[in-house]
Amino acid sequence: MAEATFNRERHLKYFLRCLKTFLPSLYTSNDSNRILLAFFTIAGLDILGELHNKTIPEERQGYIEWIYHCQVPSGGFRGFTGTDFGLERRNSKNESWDPANVPSTFFALLLLVILGDDLSRVKRTECLQWLPKMQRENGSFGEVLGPNGEVAGGGDLRFCCFAAGTRYLLRGNSGSDVEDIDVDKLVGFIEACQTYDGGIAEAPLCESHSGHTYCGIGALTFLGRLSEGDKPAALLSPGSHAFETLTRWLVSRQTSELGDEEEDAHEDDDNTDSARDSLKTDLVDEVFDQLPNLPAPSSESLQWAGFNGRCNKYADTCYSFWNGATLTMMDRFSLADTGRNRRYLLEKTQHLIGGFGKGVGEPPGRSRQLRCPFRHLTPDTQIYCILTSEWCHLPSRRNRDLRALTRPCALVTVQYDIYTLCPGGKREKGPNLVLNDNRREESIPPVCRSMYCVHGTVDTEVKHAVLASVLRPL
Repeated sequence: MAEATFNRERHLKYFLRCLKTFLPSLYTSNDSNRILLAFFTIAGLDILGELHNKTIPEERQGYIEWIYHCQVPSGGFRGFTGTDFGLERRNSKNESWDPANVPSTFFALLLLVILGDDLSRVKRTECLQWLPKMQRENGSFGEVLGPNGEVAGGGDLRFCCFAAGTRYLLRGNSGSDVEDIDVDKLVGFIEACQTYDGGIAEAPLCESHSGHTYCGIGALTFLGRLSEGDKPAALLSPGSHAFETLTRWLVSRQTSELGDEEEDAHEDDDNTDSARDSLKTDLVDEVFDQLPNLPAPSSESLQWAGFNGRCNKYADTCYSFWNGATLTMMDRFSLADTGRNRRYLLEKTQHLIGGFGKGVGEPPGRSRQLRCPFRHLTPDTQIYCILTSEWCHLPSRRNRDLRALTRPCALVTVQYDIYTLCPGGKREKGPNLVLNDNRREESIPPVCRSMYCVHGTVDTEVKHAVLASVLRPL
């Protein structure tokens, strides 16, 4: 088999589009998390070793200034500047309208470090005084401080990891005179989140999940770096039951079930209902006898292996990081099949335009890598309009088949999400669109037949036009 190739230049172009041009309108609802979006983009360029080559000092300083504009006077950082109503108007009664945010504070500090800032303008003391206020009685952390100092927002292990990371960045190995968080309670909460199968859940008595497992072990790692003389937590102690069962659970997340099998395009839910009705019986043994035999995996399907986040799930790109990074923190990454995982990422989810999709054949996605905005249309690019009211679902269990009518349209002036049309063709994932009989394929330019990109969410209920632009092969 040919060696899988990491398309570095396309990933680099992808990140630069995200950094220096508009993001799709789909991200309007994520404007309050702009620091997070900036982190994924800038960190991606830094990992590729091109941050300083592709940005000039003035640009990087501009990014730093914007991050400091997100700093809250009482400590911590907000996710974007939209809630800042001015220092002269801020007081103890209205400061909860513009609160610091635990995740945003962590990502802001990481961004400043990546961009080469010395953190001299960070309100270190105020932030360390604010952090213990975010801790709940059970040891977990919330997201923001609400009215009357009430801890609000989520309380799962993500916020515990961000709080522990912020503490590590600001206190350092020498500690601080400022009152500390309750480390013992935090460790106790994380340990209580470990489930019967060895994995770690978002909270006690919940289902184990790879993302939360990463956050739990990440938090313990941050805490351990500040207290190397203390006895390590059981989850970080090789040989302990907690450590060994967690290792086994993490390794078991690697799977060759990629979720890319094609289904009959005209199969509907009636077949599933009838199969379910045929299994109705009061005898468990009879139910098992009626279950179909699952075919053994073929040698070809075993060439690729991704990771899932929970038991009985398909592989997902992001879990290669969550599971792999956790195994690395536990010094057990050698137990993973890195060769097959690499082939899965590079051959199955690496996308043509750069970035990685969630699964096989899917476009680049949020935390995997941000979706790129469309800014590379040339003046002679031909534009078509597709009315969502003329899109109709054909019978299909996953509604993969859609029918569209194309019409000439003006130049694209707004940014939307990206979908791929393959007129008359098949796709492994996503909508399979064919041209309506009212529009002959011969009347469409040859370049249009090879690749379409539709701007806008596929939604038959929305009665407005979405824009489709024809691209030349990248």
